[in-house]
Amino acid sequence: MNNEIIGKVKDAVSATTKKVVKLSGEAFDYTKLRIRISEINSKLDEKYAAIGLAVYENNEDAQIETLCDEIAALRAELDELKLKLDEFKNKKSCPECGNSTDKENTFCPSCGSKF
Repeated sequence: MNNEIIGKVKDAVSATTKKVVKLSGEAFDYTKLRIRISEINSKLDEKYAAIGLAVYENNEDAQIETLCDEIAALRAELDELKLKLDEFKNKKSCPECGNSTDKENTFCPSCGSKF
């Protein structure tokens, strides 16, 4: 009888430990995504400021074009990270306006587009 109870407790502790490990891993991944999104937003701010400075100083169009290409790449990466973040939150993003909403929604509550 005691062995049976000890076995059940052991199994319950093992199952709980596995759940905690899984949840902590997910929390870590979620945090990494949020940090990377923050880093990209900071880089985007720097690029936008550099474009403003280049325009103000009448620099060559090539520099502005290069900065625009870098911004496009950063925004594409940002979009991918936001999709992954939505998966963690059990949400989806509207392809029209980018608003996050519940996966069950058929229409975007922000712009009305159909998913």
